[in-house]
Amino acid sequence: MKKIHHVILFLILTTSLTSCANAPKETITPAKGITPPKPVEETIIKPEPATTEQPILSATKEKLVEIPKQPASSSKTANLSTADVIKAAQKKASQRPTRERSLNAITMYDYIEGALYKVICAPDHITDVILQPGEVLTGQPAGGDTVRWIVGVTTSKTGAEKTYHVLIQPMLPGLSTNMILATDKHLYHLELVSRQETYQTALSWRYPQEELAKVNQKKLEEETREIAQINIANINFNYKIDGKAAWKPVRVFDDGKKTYLEFPAGIQQGELPPLFIVSKDSENQLVNYRYRNNYYIVDRLFEKALLQIGNKRSEKVYVTRLNPNSDTSR
Repeated sequence: MKKIHHVILFLILTTSLTSCANAPKETITPAKGITPPKPVEETIIKPEPATTEQPILSATKEKLVEIPKQPASSSKTANLSTADVIKAAQKKASQRPTRERSLNAITMYDYIEGALYKVICAPDHITDVILQPGEVLTGQPAGGDTVRWIVGVTTSKTGAEKTYHVLIQPMLPGLSTNMILATDKHLYHLELVSRQETYQTALSWRYPQEELAKVNQKKLEEETREIAQINIANINFNYKIDGKAAWKPVRVFDDGKKTYLEFPAGIQQGELPPLFIVSKDSENQLVNYRYRNNYYIVDRLFEKALLQIGNKRSEKVYVTRLNPNSDTSR
């Protein structure tokens, strides 16, 4: 009986599975009038690479202003670090004691703006830094190490020659620091080092540019004074000027002792001709003269003189002293 039930159950399961396998597949029909959306393509925007040729622009309230490019470093300095550049500049600016710079026990430096002056000191000794007579310290000396260095200030002389002295003494050997001295005329940068025994007794400066300016000023004053001291009552303008040249004198006169030849304004001394005295035998003779403020000054009187540049195609101008009653307009 149980076998019959098992057979019937097997037949039912087999029939059910067969009917499911033969059943028609269901299809999905899209609704009319509806278009399925197209797939969205992802667009990737690639940034343009930056170029070094584009100028850098600076925004202002009015407009964009182009900032000029910085000059490229030379091949010799392109690979130098900031520290190397600073060390090289300091080495180039350093001024050290030499035999040529010694005046007895004083080291005489030439003052150069921005230079670094070496000062060698020693414990138990004082180094005297002597400033220019007449200049005044505008503040206390400024030092990098104010603990191990003793610094004092004193003066010598009085009036226009009053001179400031900065006295420096280290407490130990093997020290190094810097010091700045500010005055009403100069700025001094000092490099201080201390040694066991060797030290500079004193140091000071020469001022070549200022000395040259004083010489030129004195020369100008002397030249102006020489022209200004002419006695107007004795001036004689009775001179005749013949010839053609850009440098032809515009006026010639004498004061009874010296003869003055005035040249056009703007003429440089290098463009001026040599001066010869013409003798009675028509020979050209050299004469001593000097150039002052557009004037030739001859320390004598003459009857006739020649100014000449060149030989073959020479430019000549004759200057003739006339009698007092002669008419120079002819």
